[in-house]
Amino acid sequence: GRFGPKERKGALIAGVLVALCPVQMSALAPVEIVAARPFVIAAPFSGVIARIHVPPNAPVKKGQVLVSFDDVKLSNELKLAEEKRAVAKARAERATSAAFGAAEEGREIAIASAEYDLAEAEYKFASEVMDKSTIKAPRDGMAIYGDRRDLEGRAINVGDPILQVADPRGTSMRIDLPAAEQLAIPRNGRVKVWLDAQPLWAIEGNVQNASYQARQTPEGVLAFAVNARPVSAKPRIGSRGTAKL
Repeated sequence: GRFGPKERKGALIAGVLVALCPVQMSALAPVEIVAARPFVIAAPFSGVIARIHVPPNAPVKKGQVLVSFDDVKLSNELKLAEEKRAVAKARAERATSAAFGAAEEGREIAIASAEYDLAEAEYKFASEVMDKSTIKAPRDGMAIYGDRRDLEGRAINVGDPILQVADPRGTSMRIDLPAAEQLAIPRNGRVKVWLDAQPLWAIEGNVQNASYQARQTPEGVLAFAVNARPVSAKPRIGSRGTAKL
């Protein structure tokens, strides 16, 4: 049948109310639990990693040996620098002794002294590099990296990251929000996370920040990096799952 005036008026009011009610948008994205403030252990020079002394996710103490580099080449370079320093020192002493009998030998003293200073600097540099061939933990925490077999025997360049030392109690949710979602992420916005190891209940969190520009993930997806802080639990570092924003 036809709608009467009251029915039409009621439908109009209902439509207006629905239009005025905001529709909350949401999106699902992959998430990984990471260390909130990790200390990154990077290669101090270009070389080959000989050994990782701690297993992944193992607790470590400040000063504990973490990484050793192959030091055969470094040891040879240190010995060579030491020999060059000894030769330069002998030349400088000989030139100084000869100068007592001849004033014209002053120039030879300056040259020999400069050669000795250079040899001394090279020896100190080689010694410092040798000292850095063993990396120790800068603080107490947990050693975070993938697989020992992926690192031992591998040649890396100076500055390349090797592992992290982090406080396992300080965690962050790293969410890769696909750029195609076009979802506005407010600061302190609520997040729910279902971890693969605990799929039946959610962990809540608050958004801390989100990247301004999207970047490509290892899976080839263009995504924004969103960091959130867990508020209802302390999930284990390395856990993965799905986040709802």
